[in-house]
Amino acid sequence: MASARPRRYAEALFEIARERGALDAWGRDLHAALERLGGEQVLHQFGNPELQRSQVQGALQQLLGAAGAPEVRNLLMLLIHRRQLGQLPAVVKRYDDLVNQERHIETATVTTAVPLAASEVALIQRRLAEQRQASAIVIEQRVDPGMVGGIVVRIGDTLLDGSVGARLATLRQALLREG
Repeated sequence: MASARPRRYAEALFEIARERGALDAWGRDLHAALERLGGEQVLHQFGNPELQRSQVQGALQQLLGAAGAPEVRNLLMLLIHRRQLGQLPAVVKRYDDLVNQERHIETATVTTAVPLAASEVALIQRRLAEQRQASAIVIEQRVDPGMVGGIVVRIGDTLLDGSVGARLATLRQALLREG
């Protein structure tokens, strides 16, 4: 869960973007800013108290150029002013979560022993969307070579464990009860 500040920044930006019909455009701007800034290590360097804010703002202007919504640029400047630019990844994640929530899009983490084929991912997305009554499901694939086989799906607070290990544990418990 994001800390309070990044959450508040993201929620404020989200509300304005929703009112103006700019959810996608501003989301792209946020992701572009995060990509251009080169990740968390660079973001934390921008938070160095030895740097003057004007130096950081100038460097940011050079990195970002003139592209992007003024509101997104204003958020970045606010983060610089408050020496919180390192929180940008959390702001972007929370903004994405809010957009997905607005659109009834859920994210599922799918763990398997081997990578899934595109057709398997599509099937899982369809079945989960039907089951959860979601407009879409975004799949985050994880490969765990330690799994014997099967699939583990985490979506929201729900864990669907169809792994071979879980099936063997259930069988073991059943055999112990019978014995």
